[in-house]
Amino acid sequence: MTVVEVQPSVAKRFSKASKRYHEAATVQQQVGRNLLAYNPVRNAKVAVDLGCGPGSFVPALMPLTEHLFAVDLSPAMLRQCRLVDDQVVAVQGDAQQLPFADNSVDLIFSSLALQWVSDLDSMFEEAQRVLKPGGSLVFSCVTEGSLWQLKKAWLKVDDYDHVNRFASVANIDKAANHARLQKAIGVVRPHTFWYPDIRALFGSIRDVGANTVIGSKRQGLIGRQLWQKFQQAYDRFRTEEGLPLTYQIYYGVVTK
Repeated sequence: MTVVEVQPSVAKRFSKASKRYHEAATVQQQVGRNLLAYNPVRNAKVAVDLGCGPGSFVPALMPLTEHLFAVDLSPAMLRQCRLVDDQVVAVQGDAQQLPFADNSVDLIFSSLALQWVSDLDSMFEEAQRVLKPGGSLVFSCVTEGSLWQLKKAWLKVDDYDHVNRFASVANIDKAANHARLQKAIGVVRPHTFWYPDIRALFGSIRDVGANTVIGSKRQGLIGRQLWQKFQQAYDRFRTEEGLPLTYQIYYGVVTK
């Protein structure tokens, strides 16, 4: 099994957001509820909530399994998770190096965590390794085409990466297939959320710890003039409902 280095910037951001995550996670809550409806596993001996965050979906997963393990990069998130249900086993771990034995898990549930994985091949191979024959990985992740309003507005300012580059559906399916996991469900659904102003929009990203741009080379803060230019560019997307921000969410179920 390959040893993979955890990205400290990602873990640090999510740790800082751990206490305010529940209140701010509108996108995460909606997507997670949708993902639960796709889950085909109703009687698991061992289940894993991978990228569990503060344990938002622990109450829904607990009745489905005898033993629930909550796995996250962030120790602070895991502390919050333990407060949700003292029966959950909270484990600090990485999706690319799962702390479970071969053929030991019936269900892996992972909502909006896999877009932070640097190597999808390794992640799906690890899922294949730990799942029992017939076990399922039920996941949602942000995919290519998400946050397009942000990307277009920033292009009016400079050429730096201000928005993460998310995996395409084709690459996700390819990684799962390469790991010998069979696709049972693969659905892409757009989710658009509206905000009264640009600060509220950015707050929705920052307050869940998702404001790390992996690989960004820009250093320092944006100056006032550039920030105003960005705001003007984004305001062109405004509707009667407010400023929109769109996510393309892949809902997937793969089985071993």
